[in-house]
Amino acid sequence: MSSFKAFIEDIFNEIADLRSYPKEYAEKLKIEFDHYKGNNVRHRPGTVPLQTREGRFAVEEVYNELLEKEQLCPLELSIGLCNAAIEHCSDTGRLGIVGHIGSRETSLQKRIEDYGKWSGNVIEALDYGSVSGAEVVLSLLIDDGLTTRPHRKALLNPMFTKIGVGAAPHTEFKTCACVIFAAGYTDNDDLTLMEPSDDTVPKNPEINNWLEGAVKLTCEIREETQNGEKVRRIRKHWEMADKSIVTQDEIEKIVDEKKEKAHDKNDEKEYKHQEHKEYHEQDDHKHQEHQEHQVHIPEHHEHHEHFETLTTETKIEEHEVPKEHEIPKEFHENPIVKSKRSSKGSSSGSSSSSND
Repeated sequence: MSSFKAFIEDIFNEIADLRSYPKEYAEKLKIEFDHYKGNNVRHRPGTVPLQTREGRFAVEEVYNELLEKEQLCPLELSIGLCNAAIEHCSDTGRLGIVGHIGSRETSLQKRIEDYGKWSGNVIEALDYGSVSGAEVVLSLLIDDGLTTRPHRKALLNPMFTKIGVGAAPHTEFKTCACVIFAAGYTDNDDLTLMEPSDDTVPKNPEINNWLEGAVKLTCEIREETQNGEKVRRIRKHWEMADKSIVTQDEIEKIVDEKKEKAHDKNDEKEYKHQEHKEYHEQDDHKHQEHQEHQVHIPEHHEHHEHFETLTTETKIEEHEVPKEHEIPKEFHENPIVKSKRSSKGSSSGSSSSSND
């Protein structure tokens, strides 16, 4: 993932796959079963684990539900709903706001009516901290900790026909993603799609082989040069759930990609040169068989192994197991819902929800 524009497209495509092939999508969820360890911790390959509320139970529940689900109608992407979603993420993300109300008390109804006309039901779902479409959909689909599974119901609701997706950087949770589902929505005339943030979507920290039972990792990282080769020394201090500390030492070779590429090119040139040389030697041999071959024994040179160590400043990194839901519980009960009983009806009250 490189840009928020690509992130938004990835979310839309992931939702389209889920609704088009729910049974196949269930098999993707099955892979998640083994990622859940003790204390409901979800171990994500290659990065920091997540502390969930329900653990594997919620994943198995949605897995079984998807196996029984038939294909759903595709959702049409609405420029107006996308603009409303991008606007909200951009507005709240830069200020670190969480929830469905914007910095100027703007509501979902106000945002969607700025760009078009709606009918039926409209639901807005928010997700924080995800860095890929799969992470966003997985979070909304599992709906960890929410007994009524409102976000899951929205994703799998056959009543919805239109969708808008937005995303933006968030000062507290890295990213904010917004998905708006509508039973009916008509964009205003001559509407153009709002450009999302041109920032790069942040990556999850790369942490391999997280120690089971650990809740926090502190790394002392030191880069050294030994005998002309760069290495990285890592001392890991794992804080366990019982407050005990486990220490591990690792050493990694630092690969200079530019030198590696140059080395590969030189090897290729040397191979071609040697091949060319051998061809001419064979040709010369036919005409010089009468000549004596002289073998020169090279002089013996005593080998002295020389070690040189240069150390850079030690860097400290800390990684702690975040909770799947670190946002106040009042934001989790239900996604915000607006509904019209008829084209002239008034909207209902709203309640808020968001995922982390």
